[in-house]
Amino acid sequence: MYYRPGLCEQACVAQLQQVYVSAPTSQRYGVVKMVVTPWEDMDDAITSAAWGWTDTMDQPDIQRIPRSTASTSTAARKTRSSFV
Repeated sequence: MYYRPGLCEQACVAQLQQVYVSAPTSQRYGVVKMVVTPWEDMDDAITSAAWGWTDTMDQPDIQRIPRSTASTSTAARKTRSSFV
């Protein structure tokens, strides 16, 4: 998960942190396989990226955020990423 500071304010970041805390741990590795980090050089407030797919959001949408790097949300608008 990337978020753009200024477009994703403290409440937004707190929601993303809650998504991370509630994400399942990998059964194989025993860790959460997700990163939440700021990224200045993007147009949207939030970008979820996994396995070459991206989903952009203006605000956190818990139903659209992938729960693991092995899957992406079917309800989300997905585009093939040019940077992954």
